[in-house]
Amino acid sequence: MTESTLSKGERTRAGLIEAAFELFAGQGFHGTSMRQIAERAGLTVGSIYNHFPSKDDIFVAVVQEYHPLTRIAPLLAEIEGDDVEELIGRLARQLIGPLEETPGLLNLALVEFVELEGKHLPRLIETFQPQVMAFVQRLAVAQGQLRPAPLLAIFRAFVGLILGYILTAEALKAWPAGPDQLGRLDDFIDLYLRGVLKM
Repeated sequence: MTESTLSKGERTRAGLIEAAFELFAGQGFHGTSMRQIAERAGLTVGSIYNHFPSKDDIFVAVVQEYHPLTRIAPLLAEIEGDDVEELIGRLARQLIGPLEETPGLLNLALVEFVELEGKHLPRLIETFQPQVMAFVQRLAVAQGQLRPAPLLAIFRAFVGLILGYILTAEALKAWPAGPDQLGRLDDFIDLYLRGVLKM
């Protein structure tokens, strides 16, 4: 639906979710109050309850809209490539863009994982499991020889690559070395695909 086709109530709800995302990503779940969400959305606290019964329900809506998994899953079906190297390289490049452009996406995932102990992850994973499994099966039949390892472990290592790249890039912003020493995304993809041992 486009913005113009949404009802007033749907626009208000979307505005609440966006305001809550910004606050949760910036100051965490426990550091964000209903009053702050209302103020950011330009509403009264009482009017929030017309849309959400609690702060946790708002957080669930934010997770469903903004969690990085919700960005990854649709890409899994869209990525094209004839071999493993193409599929992995293209997926990595497609994922990094939104995560770098909207740092709050990763912040939200960390808030959910650390503050709320990942309690919403099972529902997210259940929702996106079919897309993940379909992509893993595409890797299994793509050209290029995969090492004999569980396919889900290969995918988990890929997710670790993406998270590691983004987290260390943020942590090492002030490091005096440049990208030639710290590595670019293509260097990380190459290390993932070929390993660190000289063969």
